[in-house]
Parts: sequence; C-alpha cells; structure tokens
Amino acid sequence: MLKNLLGKRLRKMRKVHGLTQKELSEMIELSVPSIGKIETGKTVPIFETFIKLTEVYADTAVEDILCDSLDVGILYRIKDISARIDSLPEAEREYLYAAARYFVSAMQKEGEADD
Repeated sequence: MLKNLLGKRLRKMRKVHGLTQKELSEMIELSVPSIGKIETGKTVPIFETFIKLTEVYADTAVEDILCDSLDVGILYRIKDISARIDSLPEAEREYLYAAARYFVSAMQKEGEADD
C-alpha cells in the first residue's frame, strides 16, 4: 500500500517537472526499469536514490513527497535527522549513508524472503 502511494506521488512529480523516465534515470543514475518499478509500487527507492530525487525535486519539500505515506511525527523526525546529518563533516555523513544503505538492503532482503 505505502509503496503504491509513494510510487504514484513520485510519478506525478516527475511528470509535473516535465521529465521522462529516461531523463530522470540519467539525472539520478538509475535504470529506466528501476524507475518504473518504483513508480508502480513494486519497490521503494533506496536511501541514496531518495536523496538524489530530493535534489532533482529541490523545489519540493520532503514532506510533500512523503505526505501520503508517513505521518507528521515521522516527517518531523526525518527533517530533524536530515538537518543533523547535513551539519556533520563529510566523512561522518558518508559513514551514516553507508550504514543506512546497509540497513535498507538488509530490510529489503528480509522483505523479499517473506514474499
């Protein structure tokens, strides 16, 4: 359910910004089929991809991207964590991003095993 909502929102944003899947794929360095899977709700973007999407849609607040998917409390925590991460030295930010990618990957593998 959440994957579908997020996928629809990301597809709408891409279209509002006048981008094709191919153009977006080049901007965020992700394959067109992967973008299709995200937009149809078959998968969710990994943390790194989501960060790239927020950079492409810099005129759109993160809450607006996620508003149908997350409650306000979670959005507040995400903004707080994001601000704290942004204030860290680059090496520490990269360490946190690597750790986040690891945990997201582990959760995705666990989810695939449950399917």
